[in-house]
Amino acid sequence: QKTIVISAVAREDGGLRQLAIGDTSLSNSLAALDSKLSRVLTAEGGAFDQVIIQVDSRLRYEELMRVVEVCTRQKLSNGQPHTKLSFVEGA
Repeated sequence: QKTIVISAVAREDGGLRQLAIGDTSLSNSLAALDSKLSRVLTAEGGAFDQVIIQVDSRLRYEELMRVVEVCTRQKLSNGQPHTKLSFVEGA
């Protein structure tokens, strides 16, 4: 079991400033997150099966839910829906 860590960093007003998967910055683009996450989760061998979202404590709830929605619509390499999603507080 391998874990993908997504960082969601907030602006001062609580909006989404930046997303990253591991060390790869995706600016604040949910479309880029969707594309990259899809590629990683469906990669041959399906090494990753869990996603942890490291959430900036200033991030507004509705912004977090937009990130969660992108994560929960993903499929794994075997075609099954992605279901393992956790949260931790981050900077």
